[in-house]
Amino acid sequence: PQPFVEATSKASPLPRRQQEERLLEFIDVVLTLTSTVISIPIGTSALTDCGLIPALIQTVSRDFEAAQSVRKGNAKSPFTNPGDKEGRGTAYADGLLKFVSAQAVQILEAAIVTHNSALVAFHELEGVDLLVKRLDFEIDQIKQSGNETPSSVGIEGDVEMEDAKSQDGNKDGSIDSSSSASARPLSASRRVLLFSLMNCLTVVFHQQENSSSASITSTSAAQLRKPELTNVIIDILGYVDGYGGVLGSLVGTLLSDVMNSDPQVVHYVHTSGIADAFFKMVKGEVTECSPLLGSSSPILPASAELIMAVPNV
Repeated sequence: PQPFVEATSKASPLPRRQQEERLLEFIDVVLTLTSTVISIPIGTSALTDCGLIPALIQTVSRDFEAAQSVRKGNAKSPFTNPGDKEGRGTAYADGLLKFVSAQAVQILEAAIVTHNSALVAFHELEGVDLLVKRLDFEIDQIKQSGNETPSSVGIEGDVEMEDAKSQDGNKDGSIDSSSSASARPLSASRRVLLFSLMNCLTVVFHQQENSSSASITSTSAAQLRKPELTNVIIDILGYVDGYGGVLGSLVGTLLSDVMNSDPQVVHYVHTSGIADAFFKMVKGEVTECSPLLGSSSPILPASAELIMAVPNV
């Protein structure tokens, strides 16, 4: 295929930023094809034997390393040019990068469900620790975005506005459901990444409890006891109106699976503050409107998935 070699070996006349965007678009198409092949059991087996799991783990790991380097360098995007700390015009590339990472996690999840060797390889490469750290890092970034000045914070180039009530907040420090969404601003690509990470962890915890492989030594209860995952769960439950009911339902499913597989972890759930965050989410913040009557402002979003997941916890 001489024409293909010549076409791909020539230097592109496009600017660097457009080259990066087209590369990410190509990777996205390749991963879409891979997800289609993974949906077939024989395809999962063949790709797993060819080293698919290490390649996907490396994809998520490099995205995590890039995000960490950006934060250390006090930049806005890994695609910023030298000297440009604002990251102007990089919203599309940033969103594509998150979509690529999310798609890699989704393929990992599909492979783990259909092929036991994929689950073993995933644990041998410490995939659970990587996903938990990536999830904790993303939640921390969302917290920082929520703490910045609302007029200067944008999601994928959009400006986030905040009404007077949410600016005032509650004097007692409680979480106001009206300001929950503005306190945890989420772009579409970030929401997809959070969903993919949490859904994959839920599937992995469920699969590993049913696996008889001796190489799987890390339990879901041990992961829950780590501060990274604990902080993630507490923040999502506390700001479920901002994160969305679907993500909240995944947290509820994860908690239910972990506590059912290891009842001893229930004590940690209460002492760590996870139980308090869950009950506050269900009951809402109670405010006294009269000496005899009280009113509650629930923060539960109208989500069928969340309503069905709450009773199981």
